[in-house]
Amino acid sequence: MVSEPMTAPKGNGLTTALDIVVSPADAFARLRVVPTWGYAFLIAAVLGMVGGFLGSAASEHATIASIPAAMAKNPAAAQMTPEKRQASIDAQVGITKAVSKFNFAFVPLILLVSALLQSVYLLIFNAIVRGEGNFKKYWALAINISIVGIGLGTLVLGVIELIRGPEAFNSQSDLFNALPSLAWIVPGSTGFLHGFLASCSVFALWATGLFAMGLIGMARIKPAQAYVGAGLMLVFGAVIGGVFASFQG
Repeated sequence: MVSEPMTAPKGNGLTTALDIVVSPADAFARLRVVPTWGYAFLIAAVLGMVGGFLGSAASEHATIASIPAAMAKNPAAAQMTPEKRQASIDAQVGITKAVSKFNFAFVPLILLVSALLQSVYLLIFNAIVRGEGNFKKYWALAINISIVGIGLGTLVLGVIELIRGPEAFNSQSDLFNALPSLAWIVPGSTGFLHGFLASCSVFALWATGLFAMGLIGMARIKPAQAYVGAGLMLVFGAVIGGVFASFQG
């Protein structure tokens, strides 16, 4: 449980952002009084963009390698002549090569959309359990925790992809499985199950714990309720990951 500080903490956004990693209780004590998020957004965006850039070649290779298999499962493609099917594959490969090199530039937008969805969820949960949070606090909480959930997670994934090399990734499943996650305890899982478990990576689990601590420290929500609320958010995200993985085959 986060104890009350002796004096009102000052709103140092940079210190708060760094403390999310090294001293989260102190960070949440500050965010409760002054919900800063600018430095946190900058740090998360830079980490995520660097990670996305490092992993761009692996992501491109995985996407291109999976195109023929996806085409084979497409009923419309089955009606094409071999020439048209190959032309369609070539077109998709061209688009992938053109776009994948700039995927890292979308990280700031992903951060903002993710924080907005998380803030709305937390605000609804806050109303249900009658916490002391508000949108401003939850927005700051989501952005600061994105340093872990998106920033560090994407950076470490990018480093892993760079070290292993693009040829080690021949499908989206390979990309999902690069980070340590619950999918590692169920080897051979595919489709929805694999996507669901892979979404529960070490960084997602770390972020979930931070969200629970934040709900306790910033909104004075009971610990049991806070961990349930944070856990449900993890499950919702994992379901989305599972659905995405099922469409990827």
